[in-house]
Formats: sequence, structure tokens, C-alpha cells
Amino acid sequence: MKVLSKKYSITLFVFLLANYANTALAVTFDSGFVDPTPPAGASTSSFDVILHDITNWILGFAAAISVLMIIMGGVIYMTSAGDQTKADSGKKTVTNGIAGLVIVGLAYAIVVMIISMVT
Repeated sequence: MKVLSKKYSITLFVFLLANYANTALAVTFDSGFVDPTPPAGASTSSFDVILHDITNWILGFAAAISVLMIIMGGVIYMTSAGDQTKADSGKKTVTNGIAGLVIVGLAYAIVVMIISMVT
């Protein structure tokens, strides 16, 4: 009987946690940044919109490369099989990938802030 109640309590905990996560994700967050994308049907030839689109594309590509570096470093680390040089190489690759993601995030924030100041 004690094992059965433990299973029910774990199930209830997971269910409540999932519901709480859904509630937390439903909250909107206003970052204060201005999205220069014009509404539907408006002209898309202004400089800030073009700059925003190019920046999103380049930074998205850089973020994808950073994530691939993290995955590649993790695979190298996991398959090092006790070889310390391979393990160190994998750790360094993961660290560089994380640094790349941080740089991409900061670059995006700086570009959006500059665009919102100019417009």
C-alpha cells in the first residue's frame, strides 16, 4: 500500500508541475524593445526593417552554428573513452559554443537597442 501511494504522489507531483509550467508559460513578457517590422500591407523598404531582417538572419545562423558546436563538443566529450586530451577538447568546444550563444544574444540586444534609438 505504501508503494502504491508513493506512485500516486509522484504522478500527482508531475501533473501539478506540468500544469504550473503551462500557467507560467502563458504569461506574456514585454521586453520594451520596438519591433520595426511594419504591419501587413505596409511598405517594407525602410532601412530599419531591412537591417532588422538581415540581422535576424545572420544572428540566427550564428546561433545555429553555436548550438551545433555545443552538440559536437558533447559528442566528443562523451566518446573520449578516458582519453584526457579528447575530453579537454570536448569541454573546450562546449565552452566556446556557449560563449558564442552569449555573444549572439548580446549582439542581438545591441542591434535592437540601436535600431529603436535611431527610429
